[in-house]
Amino acid sequence: MGFKRILVVDDSSFSRKNLVGILGDLGYEVEWSESGQNALQRIETDRFDIVITKLLMPTMDGWELLENARKSPSFEPGLTNSYPLPKFIYTTAQGDSATERKALNHGFTGSLIKPIEIQKVKPILQKVLMSDDEDFAIRFTGSDASMLKILAEKFGLDPKDLVNLLVEEVSLCGLGDDVNTGEDLKTFLLKRLRDNLLLLPGHAA
Repeated sequence: MGFKRILVVDDSSFSRKNLVGILGDLGYEVEWSESGQNALQRIETDRFDIVITKLLMPTMDGWELLENARKSPSFEPGLTNSYPLPKFIYTTAQGDSATERKALNHGFTGSLIKPIEIQKVKPILQKVLMSDDEDFAIRFTGSDASMLKILAEKFGLDPKDLVNLLVEEVSLCGLGDDVNTGEDLKTFLLKRLRDNLLLLPGHAA
């Protein structure tokens, strides 16, 4: 599922440190914010894959954080230097089915009920990251698949990791107006390969 960065948002120092520690033990790169306002600034200027936010906070709560993030130009498809909106997971001390339904409709992809323990966090993250992989399901066949396989073997990478590197390259160069569908994106990625514009970390271009 590749390398993932997570931002933890919680105004409670104890809860924040607890979750940051759990995520660190699971091997994720983790940063934190103590308010919704600061978190919004962070995710607009720095790329995160997942935001785990407390649902109820003063001034800007988790609901408003996600709503404002979805309106931000930083996540508007097709714009130069934009990138995908992070997956949002909410934390709460009291979970109920009504809140869960409202959160799913609002755009949250998962929930964590306090007190948060590692046994609760691991399956939720696995589920969210699996759905992330499914969202980016681009099928390569024939000579295209062979080219990916050869390059993956050359650099000791899993083919999916190679595609992830291509996606990172796309986020750096931006997409043209002619890239509107999954097939357009596949064509664009393959052209990046053929034009030798992909920079692989640790290897000469």
